[in-house]
Amino acid sequence: MIRTLIIDDEKNARDAIREMLQLMFDDIVVCGEAEGVNSGIHLIRETQPEMIFLDIKMKDGTGFDLLRRLEKPDFSVIFLTAFEQYAVKAFRYAATDYLLKPVVPEDLVAAVTKARKNKASALLALDTLLENLQHYQPAHRKMVLKTTESIHLVNPQDIIRCEGSGNYTHFYTLDQQKLTISKPLKEYDDLLVAQQFMRVHQSHLVNLHHVQKVDKREGITLIMADGEVVPVAVRRKEALLNKLEHIV
Repeated sequence: MIRTLIIDDEKNARDAIREMLQLMFDDIVVCGEAEGVNSGIHLIRETQPEMIFLDIKMKDGTGFDLLRRLEKPDFSVIFLTAFEQYAVKAFRYAATDYLLKPVVPEDLVAAVTKARKNKASALLALDTLLENLQHYQPAHRKMVLKTTESIHLVNPQDIIRCEGSGNYTHFYTLDQQKLTISKPLKEYDDLLVAQQFMRVHQSHLVNLHHVQKVDKREGITLIMADGEVVPVAVRRKEALLNKLEHIV
């Protein structure tokens, strides 16, 4: 059985999560509930859970405060949030599981299935999330990229370009790696725009810092730092040239 805690300052939210877990999983037992950071820490130390559902904003602090006060979290974490957009983007960078309130049963099943499938991966994602939250500048954040064979921690500034292929995205990095991730390109579009990436074509997202040449002879193409030629959609030409002029 998987020992599980629910830490949330809203009783209705705790009740809903507990009831859904009881209905949907035979191997999960809720061994305790807490309504804040201090009571949550005490309960974690007392019960040694394998999984916790953790609210972000509580009356005596945040879920992040709770995790920072523990020496080394050794459990999977599924965050609960209603509106914390900054945190949601941080979760996506670190490939960390989270649920938006009110929780939808299908999303709960997907998050639990993912969290318990690979504990080592979940712990690495959690470590990366906590590290990223120490940095307010996006340039210092790391991304967790999971291929079928391994997990990579990548600085977005080391990504030259991303190429979409159906439901997969290929990442090309400065150290000549090609990482194939089973998510479509659109998943990374808004995530990387703050890092001065731009979607220049339906299938191409480029790091503007790694554009080495703009070729205007036939339409417009980009020569990237890895030597690859990337096409630019006609309707994105003007916006691209404007961004390149103001890149810092």
